[in-house]
Amino acid sequence: MKRIWNAIVNDLWVVLLDIVAVNAAYFLALAIRFYVNSQLRPVALNEYLPALFGYAPFYTIICIAVFSFFRLYGGMWRYAGINDMNRIIISNFCTFVLQVCGSCLFFARMPLTYYVIGGVLQLGFIIAIRFGYRVFLVEKKKIVNRGTRSLGVLIVGAGELASRVIKDLEESSAYKPVCIIDSGNEKKGRMIDGIPIVNGLDDIESAIEKYKIQNIIIADNELSTMQRNTIWALCESKGLEIQDFTGILSNQDDLVSVTALLELTNCPLLIRTDDEDIEFENSRQALLELTDRYSINSITIENGKLVLELRKSQQVSFSLDDDQAVAYVGYDAWSKRNDRET
Repeated sequence: MKRIWNAIVNDLWVVLLDIVAVNAAYFLALAIRFYVNSQLRPVALNEYLPALFGYAPFYTIICIAVFSFFRLYGGMWRYAGINDMNRIIISNFCTFVLQVCGSCLFFARMPLTYYVIGGVLQLGFIIAIRFGYRVFLVEKKKIVNRGTRSLGVLIVGAGELASRVIKDLEESSAYKPVCIIDSGNEKKGRMIDGIPIVNGLDDIESAIEKYKIQNIIIADNELSTMQRNTIWALCESKGLEIQDFTGILSNQDDLVSVTALLELTNCPLLIRTDDEDIEFENSRQALLELTDRYSINSITIENGKLVLELRKSQQVSFSLDDDQAVAYVGYDAWSKRNDRET
């Protein structure tokens, strides 16, 4: 109860808007149903309007309680997402059922259209109150940054990770996503969050010239090593900034991504594997030359040099009663768990 009370106090302006919204929704529903020739019909004035006003205080308290139970107060609505939307829909369905039951049992049975219209309007108002704040902040930032010089960003990838990258860039005034390149051509002509998917990887150079790209972000963990190296080499030849976000999806189930770790370092390093020790001038050279898939055994520092002890991905075969089975470890285990090709 203390947590709920603190959430309500912190979101007091949202609570006040909700109080107005839940009552306005059903009043408007009654007006839409019975407002004819510039006046409410007599049955609405004599029967339905008193029932609406009589139940309104109780329904308001019920709504605030239900919304609190579903954690619609105390949230950071500038970051509202799918989970918030799901809670809003479920909580409004619950209040819709309580509106129907409460009015029928204790006051008057209202017309079906009243309940339907009121429920839809209330859901729309509650969504607008919460997501409207996020939209307002995003549009405000766009207006403020309209005269600011931003670097044009090309995003490689047209999936979930690319969508997350675009949302992150909405908070930045230094970078502006202008186009997307897909590893194939089947998504060409479509958009993600208003950003067009313009070409495949084969036409990346023409997209760079056309959209005056100054920064490239790789957000496609399906790219092969050769494709990734080609993009890096292209950026180096044209003097473009490049960032690789694909390591984000590799750090699942407490596994450490070798790629993500190397991208965070910029020093001489020694890669120690089961077969040999290989020295590299920097992590960039290691990223280009390491082609196998590895898991990290240990990280140490020797004589001022970063030492990574790596283990190649392995498969362990065993048999039970003449039935052979395969156990996967390292990258292969992660790939199997996440339905990816090894």
